[in-house]
Amino acid sequence: MVSKTLGRIIESMICPLSSISSEISILIDLIQSNYISVDKNKNDKMNPLPEKFFLTSGKGLSEISIMNAFDSALVDSGIGECNIVPVSSILPEGAEEIEPIPIEPGTITFTVLSRIHATSGRISAGIGYAPSNKKFGIVAEDNNETEEEVRVGIQKKLHEMARLRKIKLGKIKIRTESLSIPEGKFGCVLAALVYVF
Repeated sequence: MVSKTLGRIIESMICPLSSISSEISILIDLIQSNYISVDKNKNDKMNPLPEKFFLTSGKGLSEISIMNAFDSALVDSGIGECNIVPVSSILPEGAEEIEPIPIEPGTITFTVLSRIHATSGRISAGIGYAPSNKKFGIVAEDNNETEEEVRVGIQKKLHEMARLRKIKLGKIKIRTESLSIPEGKFGCVLAALVYVF
């Protein structure tokens, strides 16, 4: 509908001005109702730009399945009632880190997610981010056996990402989670950067 209306407006530009007054009125209505955005920086529902984010982590065990261990880790991390949508690794300009907050159950929740599961041994997951000199930031995730291995992996990944983008990193912040899995259990750990709109 919008494209047809715009087409009529352009077509009518060659007609006398009096014939386009109704088309201009329709265009103004469309702009005011946000069907047409005149502000390229406007945060709209089709192209959401998060203004805040937080880091969280969790661990879980289950006697039933890996999926249930993952679900337990989500609950432990505070995002167990969210509909998680994994996204990649760019923090928008001006995005501010906040303390974890409750999210309404059922909310579509964009996260950069690191997770690992196993049936024995020790497992660790982590998430890390850093601002850059280009206003946006970058995020990396890693999983391994120990938290120290995860930290090293995240730092290497962030530096490689920065090199590819020709940016300089600010201070790196990392959050990790670790779990020793008892015999007969499924285990999962996760770490997440959760976007808030």
